[in-house]
Amino acid sequence: MKVLGNELIVQLNSQIQKEYAACHAYWAMEWAFLDLGWKGLAQWAHEEASGERHHAKGIAYYMLKKRAARPQMPMVAASQSFYDMTPLELLQAAAAMEAEMTENVNRLYTYAEDFDDGGVCLYAADMLEEQEKSEGELAQMVKMLKAADDEGAALILLDEKYKP
Repeated sequence: MKVLGNELIVQLNSQIQKEYAACHAYWAMEWAFLDLGWKGLAQWAHEEASGERHHAKGIAYYMLKKRAARPQMPMVAASQSFYDMTPLELLQAAAAMEAEMTENVNRLYTYAEDFDDGGVCLYAADMLEEQEKSEGELAQMVKMLKAADDEGAALILLDEKYKP
C-alpha cells in the first residue's frame, strides 16, 4: 500500500471540507425550495447534498483503506441563506458552486500529478467525471428556466421531473 505524502493528505482533507461545505449549501437550498413550495427541486437539492456527503466519505475511506492516511473531520461554516432567491437564482448559485468544485478537483488532480501519485490522480479523475455530469445537468436546468423567461410552466415541469 503506497502511503500518502503529507502534502497530499492536506489537499485531500481540504477537499473533504469543501465537499461538506457544498453538502451544507445544498441542504440550505433544499430548505429554500421547500419554503417556495417546489418539492421536486427540494428533492433534487436533497439528493445533491447526499452526493456531496458521499464524496467526502469516499475521500475519507480512500485515505483510510487504500492509503493508510487519517482523514480529519472538518469544521464547516454555516452556509449562506438562500431564502430570498428565485428558483433560477438558486440553480445559478448551485451551478457556480459546482464550477468552483470542479476547479478544486482539477487542482487536486494537478497536485497529485506533481507528486507523481497515480492513485490520487485516478480518484480525482473519477470525481471530475461526476462533476462534469453535475455541471451539465445544472446548465440544462438553468437554460430551461432562462429560455422560459420566468414563465411558470417551465418551472412546474422542472419541479415535476424531480418529485419523489
